[in-house]
Amino acid sequence: LNVDESFVLPIVSKLDGVPSVTDDGTIVYVFSELQTSAQAGISSGMVVPTINEAKLLKRIGFSSDTPSKDIKRFLEQGGIDTRGCTE
Repeated sequence: LNVDESFVLPIVSKLDGVPSVTDDGTIVYVFSELQTSAQAGISSGMVVPTINEAKLLKRIGFSSDTPSKDIKRFLEQGGIDTRGCTE
């Protein structure tokens, strides 16, 4: 099966993504800067992911006060499924 996924390349590029192919032929995009890290030591014992949202938004052309509906629309226009995303 030959699938053209060139439509995702602009956003992959903007977010410094690296395409990779698994042993079974699945294309996986890795965004090392977007991977979260866990911070321990919170009194409740919860693991809290951290990410520099302002830096990420700036990279794709948004400010830190951009409404989530605009970000969601941007992702959907790029062919990214946002079902299940929270605001």
